[in-house]
Order: sequence, then structure tokens, then C-alpha cells
Amino acid sequence: MHEYDTVLKSLLQSSQNIILERITGTRVERWLNVEFPEVQQTRVDLLGATANPEHLIGLELQSTNDPNLPLRMAEYALRTYRLYSAFPDQYVLYVGDEDLRMRSELVGPNFSCRHKIFDIRTVDEESLLASPVDRVLDLCGCVAGASRSAARVGGLSSPGLGVKKNDGQSFGAE
Repeated sequence: MHEYDTVLKSLLQSSQNIILERITGTRVERWLNVEFPEVQQTRVDLLGATANPEHLIGLELQSTNDPNLPLRMAEYALRTYRLYSAFPDQYVLYVGDEDLRMRSELVGPNFSCRHKIFDIRTVDEESLLASPVDRVLDLCGCVAGASRSAARVGGLSSPGLGVKKNDGQSFGAE
């Protein structure tokens, strides 16, 4: 196809050509000749394969409200597709202190990319407690109902180990 690119582009860019206008429903006023540089290295936080080889799970861990998150998630989806020929189901786990204020989609004409965002404070505390205790301790301070969770986890942890809630109070320490 590369050998035809130049000829086809010239024909389609001709001011007398109405094919593109009929396809898109609009007239192009000027052409932007752009080559996208491929200098950046992109790394997703977690990408998991399921039993179905065509079903991937992407998880992004986010600690701040990033207004560019939808664009980044779209880039991850497209780059993942390029490598694995499958789009991932994308999830964001928000672990920030501020209230969650990020959009969960990037939408434009004839394009959309969506992901689900979960605030760690809304995750069921029982689910967290079923996880390895040493890792859960770090999260308990920002989870809804932290005082109940931390008190229970405190009984499972080392003596004297307190879990700090967002307001700095310690729970579970002897």
C-alpha cells in the first residue's frame, strides 16, 4: 500500500476532489502534514492476561486528579492493542487524598475510549481485609470506615503497630 500512498494522498488532497467531502460530510480547508514522533516510552501500571487470551485487564493506580487521564488511558488502550491485538478492559484505582474529580472517558467525533474509576475509599473494607494484611495496612487510613477496619486489622498486626487515619489519629495501637 505504501507505493500507492503518495498518489492517493495527492488525489484526495486536490481541491477539485469531492470524494473526501462526500465521505466525511465536510470540506477540508487545509491539510496538516504531521509525522508523529515515537520518542516516548509508555508503561502501564498493571496489565493482566485472563484465561481468555483476547481478554486483558489494565489497571492504572492514580494518586492525584489528573485532567489528562482519559487521554493517557486511550493511549494505553491503543498501544496495548498494537502489541497484543486486544483492547484491555481498563480500570483506574484512585488512592488520592482529594475527592475524585477525573473523567472516565475520552469522546470525540467517531471515537470513544472509556475506563472505570474506583475510589479506594469506596472499596468494601472486607475485600481489603481479605488481602494480605501487611499491604492492606497502608491503605486502611484512606478507606471509608477506616476506624473499624484499622481496629480489626490492628488485632492481626504486630503489637504496637498503629494505622493512621487521614486525620492523623492512630487505631489498633496498644
